[in-house]
Amino acid sequence: MKEKFREIYETNLTVKKGQKKIQEWLNHAQVFFRESASTIENHLEGICNYFLNRTTSGVMEGINNRIKLIMRQGYGFSNFNNFRNRILDLPGAKVESCTQIDGKILLGLRIVGEGMVCHHCQNYTEQLHQNRPILVKDLPVFGRPVYLKVPRRQFYCPNCQRYPTEKLDFLDIKRRHTQRYEQNIYERVKQSSMEQIGREEGLSYDEIKGIFDRVNKTQKKPNWEQVKRICLDEVSMRKGQGNFETVVADISEGNLIEMIDSHRSEEIIEVLLHQQLKIIWRVFATTF
Repeated sequence: MKEKFREIYETNLTVKKGQKKIQEWLNHAQVFFRESASTIENHLEGICNYFLNRTTSGVMEGINNRIKLIMRQGYGFSNFNNFRNRILDLPGAKVESCTQIDGKILLGLRIVGEGMVCHHCQNYTEQLHQNRPILVKDLPVFGRPVYLKVPRRQFYCPNCQRYPTEKLDFLDIKRRHTQRYEQNIYERVKQSSMEQIGREEGLSYDEIKGIFDRVNKTQKKPNWEQVKRICLDEVSMRKGQGNFETVVADISEGNLIEMIDSHRSEEIIEVLLHQQLKIIWRVFATTF
């Protein structure tokens, strides 16, 4: 039932057709998920508004929960600027300005430190060579796209006579998205498809795939030697194109172990033969 409900959302439908499909699903779901189905039916009109521009308030709900948690941890904040900086969680930076342009939120940042440690020779320098602000996409706020105007500072190091660029904890070098934005894209692709997330974010398939591949390489993978039972599933890279990758997860711990760039049995077996495993769950139509 869950998969059928997801298929409705991944199909390009009008509000009227989407409502009809969900109503048909509800007629069957009442038997298994009476309480959940009743909740969906009570809010059906609002839920079906998703089909207008294919966006949900899921991200917003997550942000609101995080804000409430920060308030509880800090026992309240008397200074709004401190509260705002804590919520935005941009280490080493503070928000200096906030403007709205065409429905987008633009936050101007200021880097707190006066200098940096040269990553070539470990010498500290405050000799600023140039400062070129760039626009970086961040997670949305109140359902609106957010862009950060980030100062990209380059210093001169008199010790090694080089020009190192300052490293920021929330933004990797030569990237135009914050680390948490790319992590968010990665997690959503695992639950959906690259094509679907690309439509939601206004990014091309190649941009989404680039983000996914990059984040996947940086993920800390569990030690195969400690994994005894695994489960395999496939994730669609591009809907309707037969382009799938295989997700390998640790059943006991619920951790992602590996992403295999194929869903062909022989190529998956080739990867698994190098591991010491007790149980491999049935996946697709094949038992390994």
